[in-house]
Amino acid sequence: MEVFSAGQELSDYAQDISGVIVDLLRRCYAGDASGAAAAVRAITGQDIPGWTREPPALPDD
Repeated sequence: MEVFSAGQELSDYAQDISGVIVDLLRRCYAGDASGAAAAVRAITGQDIPGWTREPPALPDD
């Protein structure tokens, strides 16, 4: 919850970038779940966050 609150205080530009990063992580997970989980674990020492398992955003038409 603290992260969500902090995210709301970011500038619009930073929020846009954060949204892109979230979507890219979701696309990575959708394409190679075990590889994405292993990469996150190697970098952070933690399991991949649950929100990463949600489907990525649909492309704009």
